[in-house]
Amino acid sequence: MPVKSIPTNGAAIRAIRELLGVSREQVANAAGITTGAFANIENGRDASLRVLRAVADRLNVPIDALVRARLVIEVPRNADDLETEPDDAPAAA
Repeated sequence: MPVKSIPTNGAAIRAIRELLGVSREQVANAAGITTGAFANIENGRDASLRVLRAVADRLNVPIDALVRARLVIEVPRNADDLETEPDDAPAAA
């Protein structure tokens, strides 16, 4: 299923923007969104990949600098699927 929105690191976006001396309006215009919508992103609202790419381009940073990591852990449905020996344990004879 395609991802419709991406969790942003609003604090990092704001810090980078302010460090570069770029206004919210300049970034919003580059991304094709309103200044209010960009303010929401800086406050942690998710954004589309298209918008994040445009923001990253305007701030001249890699897109991963603007994204909040989301940890995903897959848990097996069946306990038999769990590995019980560490990877470096000697193989049983």
